[in-house]
Amino acid sequence: MRAAVAGSDACGSPRPKESSCVLKDPLPSHRDAAMPDATMSDEAMSDEAMPDEAMPDEAMPDEAMTSSDPAANSDSAATGSHAAARQLKEESRTANGIYGVIVGTGVMAADNGTTVGRLAVAVLVTLIVYWAAERYAHVVARRIVLRRRLTRAELRRELSDGWELVTASYLPLLVLVTSSLLGADLFGSVRNALVFSALLLGLSGWRVGREAALSLTQGVLSAAIAGAFGVVMIALQTFLH
Repeated sequence: MRAAVAGSDACGSPRPKESSCVLKDPLPSHRDAAMPDATMSDEAMSDEAMPDEAMPDEAMPDEAMTSSDPAANSDSAATGSHAAARQLKEESRTANGIYGVIVGTGVMAADNGTTVGRLAVAVLVTLIVYWAAERYAHVVARRIVLRRRLTRAELRRELSDGWELVTASYLPLLVLVTSSLLGADLFGSVRNALVFSALLLGLSGWRVGREAALSLTQGVLSAAIAGAFGVVMIALQTFLH
């Protein structure tokens, strides 16, 4: 019995001469089987991490854009704001000039037989009253918006704007006075001033169309619309006299 036990190995089978049955620990096989997964996971993690590591390189243009010089950005913004302010002021001047010519021709067309000198004074006073009323409206509106009194600088700036409404009538008044000095009567002098004003309005409309980059047809239409105001004043003078 002992010999049989001695002649058998731990597996319970007779021991062969050249080979032996050795018990193998199952843990190494599990570790060996797990090793490729660990390796694969490490490689996968490294491969998956590569695009993340490469992302900063791809984001470099955005970082370069965000890291631009703040002074350059502020200068460009200030330049743009100044250009917009100049454009808005130029538009206001053009509008005030057209408005002044129309109001001045309206006063001349409604003349009821005064002298040329009195008519010229009436035109100037009327336009100054219009300018004062417009400036007053601007000051009051600005004070309501700001909810405070305007400073002296702000008042000075408001009172220095809008004078084109008055100065735009200088040329029509010059035509009025010159026609009278050349021997034209009051009706003829006023008619000459009104015709000149209509041409001046048409030229202003053409200029507005050119500055707005309108086509030729649209520019002509803009000039015709502006000049039509002067034509209406001529018709008004004819109707009243």
